[in-house]
Amino acid sequence: MTEIPVIPGTAALGTAGSAWDVDFSADHKQTFMYESDGGNEVVWTFNHAGALAGLPDALLGGFGRPGHMAGEFTFLHMMAVDSSGNLYAGETIGGRRIQKFTLRNGD
Repeated sequence: MTEIPVIPGTAALGTAGSAWDVDFSADHKQTFMYESDGGNEVVWTFNHAGALAGLPDALLGGFGRPGHMAGEFTFLHMMAVDSSGNLYAGETIGGRRIQKFTLRNGD
């Protein structure tokens, strides 16, 4: 399985690397898998087929960090992807909001 990198100073809950939710891209093949890592406050993006096969390069990247500004998370919890490929991330407890992330140039 792909090892998720440790982000310094983000494991306040002792749950670093924990998958709190998983969702998939809206395309027919579900090319991308999104994982909300509530311990690190990061949304990780994986190549779905590569992750299923346990390939070491399945992890494509991630975004987010602890905080209350746009693109930062406080108790990142759930995610949803709509039919246009927009990703919605919900925060709980101290976050209490939903953020919308849109695709750029088909990324």
